[in-house]
Amino acid sequence: MRVVIFGCGYVGVLLGRELMRAEHQVVGVNRMVPTDAESLASGIEFVAVDVTQPEALRAVSGVFDWVVLDVPIEPADAKEESRRRLCVEGCRNITNWMVGQPVKKAVLLSCVSVYGQTDGSKVNEMSPTVPLTAQGRLWLEIERVWLGAVERSRVPGVVLRAAEVYGPGRVERIREYVAREARVWGRGEQLINMIHRQDVVGCLRGVLQSGRVGDVYNAVDDEPVTELYLLRWLSETLGEDMPASAEVGAERGWRGDGTMKRVSNRKIKAELGYVFKNPTFRQGYTAEIRRMEEE
Repeated sequence: MRVVIFGCGYVGVLLGRELMRAEHQVVGVNRMVPTDAESLASGIEFVAVDVTQPEALRAVSGVFDWVVLDVPIEPADAKEESRRRLCVEGCRNITNWMVGQPVKKAVLLSCVSVYGQTDGSKVNEMSPTVPLTAQGRLWLEIERVWLGAVERSRVPGVVLRAAEVYGPGRVERIREYVAREARVWGRGEQLINMIHRQDVVGCLRGVLQSGRVGDVYNAVDDEPVTELYLLRWLSETLGEDMPASAEVGAERGWRGDGTMKRVSNRKIKAELGYVFKNPTFRQGYTAEIRRMEEE
């Protein structure tokens, strides 16, 4: 297979490496050719393209069997119109670029922030999508562009909604705890849905191979946890005191979208048979703590 990964960053580089080990050819497309060590060592062929310019996509030459789009959502303080142009218009240009190509499967890596439930309920792919944040609404708009292309132009698109991704080099919650910057906000009831980078890549590969066109899948591990539970686990594992408590307010420091939900991964396991390498945060966090200690 020949594969192109648009937005080939933290997740895309690992996906590209695994696909190349399986003897696929991989092209990575970013606004700028990456210079970090992992990208340079990956062997991926990188191409610099501004996807907001339709004609620029001519630089992505050749025939591709699989297409992956990992949209680089910019920070929340970026200008809203700039973010929308990059993400929504870029997605539209990519779907137009795919029309007429013999693409067998195209996967959009989206985010579970499109679910806006606040009652702690379990949500699945059929649950209502009423995002609470500007980023969540942007993700939903991108999904509609992507799935609209499926209906309108017969683009073989699938959506994969990922939870909070962690892994090597991206363990901010552990680093905050070690630096004594973590806090128990309110009663620590905030629910956290997570997934290790290895498993996002595994889910992507599963959807590329067997996902149903026009369908949506959640990529999240088996166990959503409360903020308090996670901090207690870190305290017991690292043999350190619990962080101080803090009142919930405008200065709140935990990452999240203001929702309270338990995102289900039942569909991707039942339909695609995916087996998680890190079924809960314990396996993934334990490995990352060991990695940090070695460093």
